[in-house]
Amino acid sequence: MTRHTRTWIAAAGAAIAVSGLSHNAFAQDNTSGTMHASGVVIDLGVGYSYLKYGKTELLNRIDFLNDTVLDELVDHDGNTNGARIDLSVSGIKLGTIHGKDARLAVKGFYSQTESSQSNACEFVNLVSDCAIAPLYDPSAAFGAFDYSGGFFSQWVTNTSHEVTHWGVSTEVRFGGGSYVGGGLKDEPVYVPSEIEWVAGLGLRRIKQKVEFHGHDFGPDEDPVTLTEYIDTRYIGSYFGINVRKQAGHGVIIGIAADGGLYAAKTDYEGRYTATQTLSNGTIDQSLELQDAKLAFIGTGRLDVSKNFGKFEAGVYGIGEFYSYAPTIAHNNTDVASLKILQGNNVGTSIDDGSAFGFTVGGNVRIPLN
Repeated sequence: MTRHTRTWIAAAGAAIAVSGLSHNAFAQDNTSGTMHASGVVIDLGVGYSYLKYGKTELLNRIDFLNDTVLDELVDHDGNTNGARIDLSVSGIKLGTIHGKDARLAVKGFYSQTESSQSNACEFVNLVSDCAIAPLYDPSAAFGAFDYSGGFFSQWVTNTSHEVTHWGVSTEVRFGGGSYVGGGLKDEPVYVPSEIEWVAGLGLRRIKQKVEFHGHDFGPDEDPVTLTEYIDTRYIGSYFGINVRKQAGHGVIIGIAADGGLYAAKTDYEGRYTATQTLSNGTIDQSLELQDAKLAFIGTGRLDVSKNFGKFEAGVYGIGEFYSYAPTIAHNNTDVASLKILQGNNVGTSIDDGSAFGFTVGGNVRIPLN
């Protein structure tokens, strides 16, 4: 458990404890049974996330006779998991528009996920062998040995994938209640609503670190190390809807969904080192790349909570989809004069990919007034 997670769990416990000092800011309309907050509300959630990003495919299975690439093997499938914290402050009243509330909300989340996976590739009966190419073909001087492996290879690899994923947003929520009636002597009456319409601005970031370590146990030992940083930032706007409905016995069901378009920019840094025993040579390469795309990001959330009068507590689930979350297409083609290794990728490049994730956890909603 990370230091950030322990801090937020302690904060959640403290928030529940002090909530008893607040008066009941949750009101109930006896006709509809709808719960609504009459003031500012803090929602704090601590959960566990599963995230799916792009695969790492550095190890190649090659034809033994002509060294063409048969398969790009999956060194890491892009699945990571870990803790996540969600925090929002909502209900900051801005005014009324056509008799309906307009309220401001500020939201944020932070997650740190990781996993490590192993892979293997072996020489098979003069049919196939294994090889790893550098980030780019260094020069014709290396000739047949400008890649690692081949010649009865027996590769074992380990790849770790760490992901830092966070976002902040501010949004205006319309609805959630409206004022009706009123006149010269009478005040308008507040009538709660189950539906809020949402318009917001968001900033997100996905920062990935991939570490690959491989070793060939064949005649050409060829230890290889690759460290990659893939940093993608998103900024854009979104629209959505929130629905909260009381199901009876103080149980409240909340459903929220939003989606929007974001400008995405990716920075890539890679460092590749390899020692080639047979050729008595070494390769040490660095590579920097950039990419920019337009991305759609969609989010859905389900809450089930119970009203305890002075606060709500319950469980929640969140699903997220990114139409653009870059993957790395690794070099697997020799462009030197001998053209020993022939695959699908000439050089290393940023490729299009998508990502999705889901989170489950527990949360508490606490009114401040």
